[in-house]
Amino acid sequence: SSTSLQSHLKTHKTCTYPSCTFSASPKYLSAHYSTTHGKFSGRGLKVVQLQVPGCPTQKFKICVGNHPDDIAAWIAERKKRFPTRENVKKKVEKK
Repeated sequence: SSTSLQSHLKTHKTCTYPSCTFSASPKYLSAHYSTTHGKFSGRGLKVVQLQVPGCPTQKFKICVGNHPDDIAAWIAERKKRFPTRENVKKKVEKK
């Protein structure tokens, strides 16, 4: 009813991102922030760097979002870099 709705709405918090007016419970607000404003928000291919002590930095392209064009671009990138005999031979020749 109306009073239970009002007490529920009092538990809501507003997103802290500038000019964002999204409001929800803290659990959903956290999910909103990471998917909308976080490092992997948006869509397309994004470069991620991985550093492991004692190894050179590795860069990967990851697919962010689930738009069919983005997924197709990610698949094409993976196919291009897949370690086929030809690609391995090219990599060995570079060294």
